[in-house]
Amino acid sequence: MVSPGKYFFSAPFPAPPRPSHLVLMAGWDPSGKAGLIVDIFSAAAFPIPFVPLPTAFTIQTKSRFQVTPRAVGTLRLELQSAFQEYRIGGIKIGLVPSPNLYEVIVQSLSELAPAGKIPVVVDPVLRSSLPVHDNRLVEPTLPKSLPEILTPLRPVLTPNIPELEELTGRTIRSLGDIRESAKQLIAKTDGPVLVKGGHLSGKTVSDHLFLPDGLEKHWRSPRLAFPRENPPRGTGCRFSTALAAHLASGYPLETAVSKARSYVRRYLCDYWRRSNSKK
Repeated sequence: MVSPGKYFFSAPFPAPPRPSHLVLMAGWDPSGKAGLIVDIFSAAAFPIPFVPLPTAFTIQTKSRFQVTPRAVGTLRLELQSAFQEYRIGGIKIGLVPSPNLYEVIVQSLSELAPAGKIPVVVDPVLRSSLPVHDNRLVEPTLPKSLPEILTPLRPVLTPNIPELEELTGRTIRSLGDIRESAKQLIAKTDGPVLVKGGHLSGKTVSDHLFLPDGLEKHWRSPRLAFPRENPPRGTGCRFSTALAAHLASGYPLETAVSKARSYVRRYLCDYWRRSNSKK
């Protein structure tokens, strides 16, 4: 009889490395058209497990609009638990309704994931895309203080044009305005700024990446026309989640931006086809 020990390991195999997880932090929108629910659906399109953590609970309808922030202590414990339980490879932050809650998140992440060790993508959500009279989701003091609050993280910041205007106090009309505003943010956050240009008029949609070293890159694609009564929502959530997923998977920033844009473009083309098929 041949001894099994000749052909089999007598000791157990070493445990495989834990997969890298993506932390998703955003507000809960029960409509499912934006916020954490869209982040979850978007992250599920990529081969990376994720940990969703709500930062606020919202009601976003035309008859009622309300934002309830998470308890600071609860969110801090959830973040700590996520890092203890999983190997975190990337972080996406969307809606955070108050400077106080943002400061707790930044402080916790600074302790758990020192700047530069794990990619952090911040989609600086300030208002709802719902067409209501007062669609502000955050405290009025947040836009002015946010860039300095984020400094310890050196995140990839992904504002759209209205968000860029609120964060910098500048009016945006041209690429030159975008460039100067991005430089203003970089001077405070020391991280890349990706400006989503879909709110500007024109036959093309342009996105603009500005790096702390002065380099920049631009992407353009044809604009799709959507019905005024039913435009797509949550595209910024989709983009920032896709970007964070690709960065967490090890892609360089420019490649991750290109892949995230392609993902959102496919979603928009599908939405456009479905919208036009109903006519």
